[in-house]
Amino acid sequence: MSKLGGKDPSDTTLNLNRRKFVGGLLGAGAAVGVTATGKPSAASSDPAVGLGQTADVGTLSPEERQSQAFQIRENAALFHQSKPLPAPINNSDESIPGYRDLL
Repeated sequence: MSKLGGKDPSDTTLNLNRRKFVGGLLGAGAAVGVTATGKPSAASSDPAVGLGQTADVGTLSPEERQSQAFQIRENAALFHQSKPLPAPINNSDESIPGYRDLL
């Protein structure tokens, strides 16, 4: 009989592994509509979750699904475009002697 790390792998108390444990926790979180990050999942019944769009695509044709995915990406791009650009941060590399010679 082989032993792993000095423990008998056939011991029933050792058969509970990390994957089963974490899988059980994630399954319990999904049951209440919460992801591993603690945020509501897209499968939540609340239509205001995320971008206001649910993950229900079962009735869409491939073309409709493609169009909807493009619309979501386009809306996200327009949202981020309206945000101001951050001010550039000077890391003072230019003050290092000979720095300009390296460019």
